[in-house]
Amino acid sequence: NAVQIVPKRALHIPDHVVAGGVESPLFEERQGTIEFWVSKQWDERLSPIKLPSLMTNGVITFPTPSKLKLHEWTHVALVWAPYLGDPNRTITYTYIDGRDVAFYRSANWDGYGSARASSGPKTGKRLMEFVCRAVAGTAFAIDELRISNVARYADLKVEYGPQQTFNPIRFNPPTEPFKPDPQTLLLMHFDDDLKTTVPEQLPAARLAE
Repeated sequence: NAVQIVPKRALHIPDHVVAGGVESPLFEERQGTIEFWVSKQWDERLSPIKLPSLMTNGVITFPTPSKLKLHEWTHVALVWAPYLGDPNRTITYTYIDGRDVAFYRSANWDGYGSARASSGPKTGKRLMEFVCRAVAGTAFAIDELRISNVARYADLKVEYGPQQTFNPIRFNPPTEPFKPDPQTLLLMHFDDDLKTTVPEQLPAARLAE
């Protein structure tokens, strides 16, 4: 099973957990991973659309729809972590079936007007909002949604710039349903409902505007 995401029918997932009367955030803002399987259900050749930017600063944008397979499942991992050149800033990566197709411009060289690395606060929450909402003219299904408190897949020892640099990291997408581990903050299989496997006490997600 999977969940359908269409315009005006977003997936709403609580962003905090309440345990023993204490509220704690679901996202780790300094580093983390949001990953899922997605099936694109619109053909931009028939109806071109303009996708929103994942981030609005620099060149942090979601890959074009051609990177996602039509009516087939594609693994997507959105990863963020402290930037090696400046730990007070954040760098993000977008992996499509284990490949990051972006190029990276240095955050430490004034020669570039807009830097890749700085994504500002609330990174995890902004990424999650992007995953769960469709723009006009699009529709997609998602399955096996996992949020982690570590930057899975990325090599945090790679430093980017001061030139255009491609991400050297490649990996084979998972082939089995995700299993909980100590780094898992949220896990949803979408087998029968919108309940979470991790954490069990989190209220069920909902589909609404």
